[in-house]
Amino acid sequence: MLEIPRLPTGAGKTVISALLIDQLLDLLEPRRILFLAHRKEIIDQTAVKIGQQIGLDRVGVEQADRRADLSVRVVVGSVQTIIGRLDDFDPEDFAAIIVDECHHAFAKTWMDTISHFGKRADTLLLGLTATPKRSDGRSIEELFPETAFEISLGELQDQGYLVPMDYCTIEASLGLGELSVQSGDFQATLLGKIMNSDEMRALTVKACLEKARGKKTIAFCASIKHAEDLTRDFNSIGIKAAYISGETEDRDQIIEDFREGKIQVLSNFAVLTEGFDDPSIECVLLARPTTSPLVYSQCLGRGLRPIAGKEQCIVIDIVDRQRNPLQYNAYEAAGLPRSWKGSGKDPLREAEAIARIRVTDPNAFLSLKRALSIDESQKILMGLDPRTVLAGIDGMPLIRYNPEASPRLLSTADRLELAEGLLKDAGIKVLSMELEGEEAKAQFAEDYKLKASPYLAWQLEKASGLRFQCTVIKVEEPEPVLKALPIPIPPPIEAVKKNLPRTETKITKPQEKAKAAASAAPTPPPAAALPKPKTLDLMSRFKAVVQIEAAIILSAVERKSPSCGITLR
Repeated sequence: MLEIPRLPTGAGKTVISALLIDQLLDLLEPRRILFLAHRKEIIDQTAVKIGQQIGLDRVGVEQADRRADLSVRVVVGSVQTIIGRLDDFDPEDFAAIIVDECHHAFAKTWMDTISHFGKRADTLLLGLTATPKRSDGRSIEELFPETAFEISLGELQDQGYLVPMDYCTIEASLGLGELSVQSGDFQATLLGKIMNSDEMRALTVKACLEKARGKKTIAFCASIKHAEDLTRDFNSIGIKAAYISGETEDRDQIIEDFREGKIQVLSNFAVLTEGFDDPSIECVLLARPTTSPLVYSQCLGRGLRPIAGKEQCIVIDIVDRQRNPLQYNAYEAAGLPRSWKGSGKDPLREAEAIARIRVTDPNAFLSLKRALSIDESQKILMGLDPRTVLAGIDGMPLIRYNPEASPRLLSTADRLELAEGLLKDAGIKVLSMELEGEEAKAQFAEDYKLKASPYLAWQLEKASGLRFQCTVIKVEEPEPVLKALPIPIPPPIEAVKKNLPRTETKITKPQEKAKAAASAAPTPPPAAALPKPKTLDLMSRFKAVVQIEAAIILSAVERKSPSCGITLR
């Protein structure tokens, strides 16, 4: 058994499945592949994606009144339908079973279906999930013990596969501490009543108007009645809204209208957490507190998919003012402590910034692990021996300043000068820096230590009290220019031959030859009479080569290239 990618919502599990199936078909010829899912939306979307990859004629759907033809190589099936038709499927025909959202696989219908198709020992069982955690505390690793690949939300953001998050918390007296936990989440009936009070709905609508006016919004509600009443509230103030639940008959049409922009706010209860893909969503309204990492991550991921022109996704989270320790939030989803005090930035980005800190002191490492904010982490770093800090927040060079000082008491010019001095101390190369009112615009040269990061401006603003607009640019260094060295060029060999004295050879008898050898050798012509050959001797050539190599080395040293390597042979 094998669990393939643990990919956050929005990372493209369906596309990856289609590519994987395309590769497996030839390897498993002539046997078939079964893709198991539990929602109609997921089944339809998956069948289309796989069909686009391998050809629609090779994919069939087994769901409700739809039957997959026996000739198709890939069956996309509903687990609720196939469990009642197991006798129609010979497990010998299937070489691979792919289980979507495999955290559901502990349910009896899933287990019975998987057991039927997995009777052969060589049948490949693959699982797809965004998280191995379940609300009941069990781990899907019990069924799928191996993980082929895993990536975090923050890493996907850095690579451009997900957009940044503008995270806003709206505190309210929810009284979640009085609710019991059932099946790993807050008791549904009581939670629905709390969130659907007139006061709570008014607060929810107000937050949406203040933070995301005019934005295409998906709202996750605590009950069907909550979704219905919240939709009525939005429509009453002129905002086109609709809601769906598992009981909605025309939900396909409502979803299509939402995709096309005919509906601005779409509320739902327990329907759109899985298998719904609309990259044009601009705001996620979390109007249902949860203890479940899985549910929270799935709701959050509905708005993070990128599309042309989309720079971020607004996330509005209704949280208990009493900070209920069971309520899951975006900080915990990012891997930060649940009680993390955000700086108003994206929690996923903050988590990546903290993860890039590098220190060599074990005690400092433990202190940073216990920090509950970016500010606290910065103060810890500034209190360390500089030799122990290899990289500051977000991997940036650490800018050291006095957090207790009040730079705003200084003039604007003095604050700019202060910032310039701190940058110099940190070893950061400034290309330009100028003031425009109360804002400083600065350009920096990119190198192996300094990359584009929002935390560069953040550090400078903390240190100087000025607003900073920072740009890190890659400076193209000119190619080294080698000066031509005067190397003598030898004349053509034919020209040399013409200037050499000619000698004639006569064939003589042996005795005459011996007599001639015994006679005195002829007197050679004076040295001045012989022309000097215009050739370059071996030593001169060697010196010329060494001069060229030296020029190359000197040029590289002047450029201070950290990766320069020259081999002399």
